[in-house]
Amino acid sequence: MSFVEEVQRRVYAKTLLYTPWLPTERMQVGDYGSVRRGRFNREGNVRQRGITFEEDVATASPARLGFSDRASFNAKGVAKGRAASVAAGMEIALSGAGAFVYQLQDISSRRIADKDRFFRDLFLLILAGQLRWDDEFLLIDEVREAGSATLIVSETDSGKVVISGDVPLGPEGDAPLARARANVSAKVESGSIFQVLGQTSVTPLYNPRRLVFEPPGGPGSPVSAAIAWIKEKLGGVAMRPEDVHVGRYVAEDELEAFQLTLGKRGMTVLMRVPTVAIDEFLALGGAEEAPDQVEAAPEYQQAHVARRAAAAGF
Repeated sequence: MSFVEEVQRRVYAKTLLYTPWLPTERMQVGDYGSVRRGRFNREGNVRQRGITFEEDVATASPARLGFSDRASFNAKGVAKGRAASVAAGMEIALSGAGAFVYQLQDISSRRIADKDRFFRDLFLLILAGQLRWDDEFLLIDEVREAGSATLIVSETDSGKVVISGDVPLGPEGDAPLARARANVSAKVESGSIFQVLGQTSVTPLYNPRRLVFEPPGGPGSPVSAAIAWIKEKLGGVAMRPEDVHVGRYVAEDELEAFQLTLGKRGMTVLMRVPTVAIDEFLALGGAEEAPDQVEAAPEYQQAHVARRAAAAGF
């Protein structure tokens, strides 16, 4: 397992979110792309394809967050009295590839606001062939921004970083290093280490989702098989936004699903948008055995869809 995959597994265990690589890479709501060996490879943003949407922006709770994995801290030259919250320096030892320190301040979350309309528009764009959607593509529907952040990641089995200057001290959860000032610097004394101190305006965490049509429209992958089946059943009739009625099916943190009713014929499609668990995320890059594929169905049967919809309370 690469150090990036190791970081992803351990960050996910602590936050249920993923981190871009490089950690300072800007992520945006509406980004889509593939994952290879723990790295999200951005293909584009749906706004570039004409989808407009509002974002809910909220202060995250907690607004400061510090967490680490296989890292030890040793403050040097701690002042006494009222200045005891500042040290003259600090050594951070990292043990193991993928060991890290994440300290974030002024965190906010950005997510899609009107998901009913958003996923209707995305479905229509894919159905019309105006957006090529590979079966392994993921959609970023939420990012966590940090007003400032200190991020340290080891690429090798061990390493040490020495931070000099007026180093803020405090409980790790309060993310004191995220508040590092301009006079604070870092030197890598051993190992291969990525590090930034007090970086402003970063998106170090994100939430990906995948698109699934249930049941699939034929053998193969969920999206391509279902879209092909839907096009065949529509007989070449183009769908407009006003031709598609969206009914909310489920809305939870791990799963969003929508009932789409198409046109005058009342054809019903279930569109699921689950979050991506860590084993599936890593398997997208071929690092581990891939999870079981969604079982293919010989036909996208409306009777089955109607039963699911009835069970959901429609």
